[in-house]
Amino acid sequence: MAPVTDNGVEVVYGLVTSGQAGEPAHLSPDELREVRQKEQTDAAAIVGVSELHWLDFPGGHLVADLELRKAISRLIRIVKPDLVITQTPVRNLDRIYAAHLATGEAAVSAVYPDARNGH
Repeated sequence: MAPVTDNGVEVVYGLVTSGQAGEPAHLSPDELREVRQKEQTDAAAIVGVSELHWLDFPGGHLVADLELRKAISRLIRIVKPDLVITQTPVRNLDRIYAAHLATGEAAVSAVYPDARNGH
């Protein structure tokens, strides 16, 4: 993101999970959440990201359901971005991460048609 922010573009992160299902396994989900949120916050500051929004869905259990779509749509309505960059919604069996796939699927639906629909 640094090349983007270095050119004066405001970048806002919407983070669906907080990494609480990641590694290392000896840390509790709460400890992992704390570590991952600090890592993301520190990294965002380095590259000039202006805001981070934590949706705090449970890591490792994410599905592209209506609840996730609503949360992403709500964030889109708040931030009003000109561009949304997200995970790919395309299933690739060579490299598949279920949470990333669910995020991509929900984000694409949130961008269109959900966020523009007031109902």
